Amino acid sequence: MEEERITISDQGNIFDISYQDVMKFHGGAYPAGVALAFRALQLVFAQLDDPVPKRGGWSFYSGLGIHGPGIIDCVEMVLRVKRDGMLLLEESYCAGKNAPEAPGGGRYYFEFGNDQGRWALFLKENILPADFLKLSKKAHILHGQGSDLTQEEWKSLRRMRSELAETIMRLSARELFLIKNAD
Repeated sequence: MEEERITISDQGNIFDISYQDVMKFHGGAYPAGVALAFRALQLVFAQLDDPVPKRGGWSFYSGLGIHGPGIIDCVEMVLRVKRDGMLLLEESYCAGKNAPEAPGGGRYYFEFGNDQGRWALFLKENILPADFLKLSKKAHILHGQGSDLTQEEWKSLRRMRSELAETIMRLSARELFLIKNAD
């Protein structure tokens, strides 16, 4: 089976970016976040008139705040929103949004925008397993207290992240997200 790719244009050059390309850029610590962002980008790009969107002129908001490095890295690699100063990571912005709560704070709510419009994406309920959310939340709480998970718990969390990424990549973007016009 051929690996899925996202195609983007940058200064007249066409780039095909795969999930594995993004994982190399990211480093691999948060594969489920990379997978979620990869699928979110596919869904947003399907809304556009141009089959090959241009990099630049995009904005991105993550309801996870700074607690979504896999998501941030994927969107940055594809759209360059951080480099262009168009990345917003304010958790309070999504306080009233009907999206699942994230273990580190915020919600699984995202907005993408460019000159063609602005789209809000809400992760559907029950996509993320309860055991993953529970252990992730514990990791965040312990980190905030200057402590850490046990080695066995870290091993379990890394395994859960990898398994979740595989599950996400097996699903279509529409199976994962609700999308609405945010204009």
